[in-house]
Amino acid sequence: MRRGDSNNTRKRPLFYVGPGLILALVAAIVIGKTAMRSERDGRQTAPPIIERRTVSSADDRLGPIPEVEFLLDHRARLELSGEQIGKLARLQADWEKVYGPKLKEAVAAGRKLGGYLSKAENDRRTPVAQIQRESAPLVSASGEIAKARREFWSRALRLLTAEQRKVADGLREAEMQRKSKELADKVKQRF
Repeated sequence: MRRGDSNNTRKRPLFYVGPGLILALVAAIVIGKTAMRSERDGRQTAPPIIERRTVSSADDRLGPIPEVEFLLDHRARLELSGEQIGKLARLQADWEKVYGPKLKEAVAAGRKLGGYLSKAENDRRTPVAQIQRESAPLVSASGEIAKARREFWSRALRLLTAEQRKVADGLREAEMQRKSKELADKVKQRF
């Protein structure tokens, strides 16, 4: 089956979840559990200082920035020309060549950090600064990947006409709504 066919049954991920989101969730759990223990034990603790850097763009309003592959998957709806398909395919290949290994490194760093945080969770005396040091490689990789994804997406959008960009925005919005509903349904099933 060719990429972009309307009968494409390839399972898309529920969300484009990157290492940064995983790190934030794990850190929130660890900090929350520490605060709950302190409260239960009657100890007063100073709130942790957590630095958060957010890079935002107009494209973020529609959710996480997809890979260029998203446009190729919707080539029929976007009415892409053969020339556009070729350029987008090369752009996606460049992304996979350069950032595929970096994504794997980020996932490995996330797993390593998850193991560290699991151990730190049981040690009430683990300083936040130490957690931040341990998370630095993942935070750095996640930021680099997010910045690159934005750049590749921007380059891809420049290959589209104004009308195609409007259609792409609509497709992204519909995809985000669909994924949000799927996630809400999964959460309801668990609870």
